[in-house]
Amino acid sequence: MQPLLPGNVRRLVMLAGVIAIVTVAWGFALPRLSSTPAFQRPMQDLEDRGIAPEALFYTEHPRTFR
Repeated sequence: MQPLLPGNVRRLVMLAGVIAIVTVAWGFALPRLSSTPAFQRPMQDLEDRGIAPEALFYTEHPRTFR
């Protein structure tokens, strides 16, 4: 039985699918998730302490200083 699509076309379709999944996740799902209270509260706590959350390195995160 032959595959439905030749090898190169199948690879392009798979690449397009991966690009579509990443686009949906990065462009729609993650921004929506980041606007939920569970993510906003810790960011606001950091900002209230004068820390810019987008400028943190993992080693500078307040929870690493226990």
